[in-house]
Amino acid sequence: MRGASGVRLRVRLEREAAVEGQDQTYLRRLETARRLLDQRVASLDAQGAGRPKLLVQPSAKLSGVPPTPENASLKDILHNPSGLSCFMEYMDRVGLMRLVQFWVVVDGFRNPLEEDTDDLEEGSQIHPTWTESDRNDLAQISEAYLSRPELKVPSESREQVRSFLKSGNNATAIQYNAARRAVLKAQTSVFVELWDRHFPFFRKSDLYYKWLAME
Repeated sequence: MRGASGVRLRVRLEREAAVEGQDQTYLRRLETARRLLDQRVASLDAQGAGRPKLLVQPSAKLSGVPPTPENASLKDILHNPSGLSCFMEYMDRVGLMRLVQFWVVVDGFRNPLEEDTDDLEEGSQIHPTWTESDRNDLAQISEAYLSRPELKVPSESREQVRSFLKSGNNATAIQYNAARRAVLKAQTSVFVELWDRHFPFFRKSDLYYKWLAME
């Protein structure tokens, strides 16, 4: 069973990559999840054969093993490679895969040491400078997701991102932080929808029990 979730993620990655115009940032996040899961499987096999453990361990977010799978929260599952694969498959069934894609992409947009928090009031998490990479990330997120009707991003939030992008190299730190905060708030709203409307039904589905068997 260990390799089943890795195969599932690999098949998912190949299928998503074949879609014309697919978001490259999302594909990179999916590839990262697949690699981390493969590392975990290899580590378990090495332990079973008496060989040394892998030196490279999964990150804190994609930890591979939630504390108690039967009581795992939605965030536990989203940060678990095999759990993410099963939840993505479930959301694909209901035609709302884009919600999970957006959450995954924005989760990678956060700084490595930045807390995953809903405290996004103005003035919090101030970033005094921004890079061209930051701008490109926001441009890709804006183009691929913010206008999607299923995400329900407020027009004010979309305008904050557009304002930063239109300003180009003349954009200020205030504009960047407003755009960044708008994206993170949109991610929080998507998470709430996933939690309220879809996670309870996922826990009753065959895919949830398949994930428990994998773990």
